[in-house]
Amino acid sequence: MSDSQATRLNGSTAGGAGNGGTGGTERSGLLDLGVERGIITSEQRDALLALEGEAPNATVEAKRGFNAVTVAYWTGGIAVLCAFAWFLISRWEVLGPGGVLAVSLVYALLLVVMASVFSKNGFRHAAAVSTVLAAGMTPLVTWSVLTLTGWWGQFPELRYRGLVAAEFDWQNIRWLPIDLTTILTALIALRMVRYGVLGLPLAIATCAIPIHGISLVFDLEMADQLGPALAMLLAVVMLSIGYAVDRATEDGEDYAIWFYAAGLVCTGASILGFWNRSAAIAAHSMLFLSVLFAVAALQMRRRLFLAAATIGFLGYLAYLTFDVFRKTLGYPILLATSGLVIILLAVWIQRRFPDLQQRMSAPGPRVIRGAPLALGGAGLIALVMIAIGRSDARARIRERYQREAVSRALMHNRSRSRPPTRQPFTPRNPAPR
Repeated sequence: MSDSQATRLNGSTAGGAGNGGTGGTERSGLLDLGVERGIITSEQRDALLALEGEAPNATVEAKRGFNAVTVAYWTGGIAVLCAFAWFLISRWEVLGPGGVLAVSLVYALLLVVMASVFSKNGFRHAAAVSTVLAAGMTPLVTWSVLTLTGWWGQFPELRYRGLVAAEFDWQNIRWLPIDLTTILTALIALRMVRYGVLGLPLAIATCAIPIHGISLVFDLEMADQLGPALAMLLAVVMLSIGYAVDRATEDGEDYAIWFYAAGLVCTGASILGFWNRSAAIAAHSMLFLSVLFAVAALQMRRRLFLAAATIGFLGYLAYLTFDVFRKTLGYPILLATSGLVIILLAVWIQRRFPDLQQRMSAPGPRVIRGAPLALGGAGLIALVMIAIGRSDARARIRERYQREAVSRALMHNRSRSRPPTRQPFTPRNPAPR
């Protein structure tokens, strides 16, 4: 019997423990069928059935997925974060950095103890949520240390371009230590425990580093003009990291989904940025990306990409409805036909749904042929757009400055040409006799 077969049979045996006599009968029947077909021997069947007694905590916790238990866990975690943020905001000035540091460390220690207790008692998902909440205390702890050491409030003399510009640069740059310490904390936690949800702080901090450090490379006004192209490059980087993590993961945990989510959010931000400049190009690009995401969803068995593709298709349909064919008389007929096609497509998907569901849930590596080449090409396109767009960005910045200068000059001339307002003469009341 191969290792993969033993793993699947072992998982089905352990996963059904504690479900009563019906589940035990189904498992025994499945293993007996395997013996009859020569897949396993009778000794292997008995050994697999004996594993039920060796894993008493295997089914203490509900199965992971979108269910009531998962919603309850995350609702509790969000409630903890909201209450903690509310407490700190209302007591920020009273506590000071030292008080914030003490409270953050106490809560982090409490969450670590809770995670350890949950893990020992078989509640792995609850332990994962508690661990992520403990890692979420890292930004507060880092901010407190930076404030106590005076590094958070100091003003840099490097790249001084005026009081306002330098101060704004520093407000972005000083967040970099917080991003780096968050990544370090999540990596240390991953060395100790293997929870896929620890990819969430990793993805957020990794995505925040280029956002906070952009002023080290570009002028802030230049970065604002190049925002859509920079967001596109960041999306490619995050999707590439997610794909690399997906290929390298072997422990069954899903770390890559958080990097994929961050990449898709950056993709949406890039499309919205380009939409303000050219709605047609942005809409057609969104349709093209939606097709790619749909293919990626089927190839990599990722429902997240399928949701992104659906949103993209709906957005493109909204573009056709409200922009392109808004005043076309025949568009209602086209829209009704599209609705009928969608209904037929939904019926076809329902007929093929068991095959699609089996394909989306099938084990095996998540690989797309040519994915590195596609991601590399997208990154190269983003770099070319940034390089070419710098001259246009400078022109737009100069044009904006000229408009502001003309506006100030007009306001100044109007104030000078306006005759001074004279106050009406009011004689003083004579002194009473």
